[in-house]
Amino acid sequence: MSNTRVVTFMSRLPLGTGSHTVLWYGTNNEGVLIKPPPGKYFMFGVWAYNLADNSIYVKSGAHIHTVNAQPPIYDPTTHDENGLRAKSRINFTLTGAASVELQVTDAQSGTLAATQIYPDLPAGENTIEWDGKNAAGDFLASGKYRLGVRSIGTNGYRSLMEYTLQRIYY
Repeated sequence: MSNTRVVTFMSRLPLGTGSHTVLWYGTNNEGVLIKPPPGKYFMFGVWAYNLADNSIYVKSGAHIHTVNAQPPIYDPTTHDENGLRAKSRINFTLTGAASVELQVTDAQSGTLAATQIYPDLPAGENTIEWDGKNAAGDFLASGKYRLGVRSIGTNGYRSLMEYTLQRIYY
């Protein structure tokens, strides 16, 4: 019997009181479907900690605020004044140097459409660009999308996701 960790979902993420659901589609962190060896199985483990009613949970790291996307209505198939594909520009302020994760979610269905990491951004005002495509490289369908941005520190700290809306229209 071995104790090999295959995937970690939420490491020390405070969820608060109440019921919670974790969905896993049988993939590793790279999105590849995994299978146990013949005659073996996977064990799912959950650890929980009870804190006193007057507890304060503090975790330090960079935070993101003042998020907005330009243009508010975006056509990824258009071109800019230099003849290059137009990009969505997500502007935000970062309280400390960190990498930044962008998650694009369909605002109606909640389906995650795209994720991208932008490494080593400095503290202060920043702008990242997104091409309007999903993970497969296809343009997203017309509709409203939630663009979520979070910082990821070198110590592993992940800030809360901050959101803005952008409409894709062709």
